[in-house]
Amino acid sequence: PISQKEKEEQHRFFFWYKDENKAWIKKTLNKLGRQDLLSVLLPEKNERWRKNKPKGDAKHTFDDAVPFNRRKNKAKFKKKKR
Repeated sequence: PISQKEKEEQHRFFFWYKDENKAWIKKTLNKLGRQDLLSVLLPEKNERWRKNKPKGDAKHTFDDAVPFNRRKNKAKFKKKKR
């Protein structure tokens, strides 16, 4: 963002889920011709936005990211040299 106005607009888009920003975002997206984003970002009142998330089991991200042998080695404590 270059100007203060652009910075404020960007801030509003970051907080699209807040009630005070919804009308402004709806107007802005209509002005830009991006009605396809309206249904994704701002669902109808009876539909919660969390329902738009894909279903599936939660991944074990820690186990996938760190190999088991590295975790085991890291858990060992070394004795202090005297």
